[in-house]
Amino acid sequence: MTENETLTVPGADELPAAVRNGLPSAGHRRLDALVGVYDVEKFTYFLGGTPDNPIFSRLRCDIRWLDETGGRFLNVEDSGLLLGQPYFRRGTLGYATMDDRYEWITIDNVTTAEMQFKGLPGSGSADEIWMSGEFTDPGVLNPDSLGKRVGIRTLIKLEAPGRHVIEMHFTPPNEPERLADRMICTRRD
Repeated sequence: MTENETLTVPGADELPAAVRNGLPSAGHRRLDALVGVYDVEKFTYFLGGTPDNPIFSRLRCDIRWLDETGGRFLNVEDSGLLLGQPYFRRGTLGYATMDDRYEWITIDNVTTAEMQFKGLPGSGSADEIWMSGEFTDPGVLNPDSLGKRVGIRTLIKLEAPGRHVIEMHFTPPNEPERLADRMICTRRD
């Protein structure tokens, strides 16, 4: 089955084509590997962290299918402490069958903007999901990028059963891309 082929669902042949096209697919089933509760080691290379001395945090990540969406979207919640302050991020991760790409929207208590990431059509592979987006920097990178658009590339790498890594790479204005954040997620359940 290819990524954009829909799964066999009883009675699917009876549904209008527009409804069948919205059924979960093999691309959705690849996300099953992420479901669970994770202990997270978070390395932050901004907000005062550097490549040589990142900010280290331990978080909890809970990833569950949103039952109300019929296997179409995951709810991803991270919580813990960052810089000694409560940290929270919630995201919705899914696979857009018609566009043949993964998409992720997140909110957190660090910025006031939604982060929106979209992969290129066909951009998912067996062990890596790449998605891109951008945000207006509220000053988390440095004073020079305040109020400017910053590109983000996000990687979700399925390293082994029960372990995945999420990386965010920032591209500030007139600067090369750099690793901004790395989360090593190990399933606890």
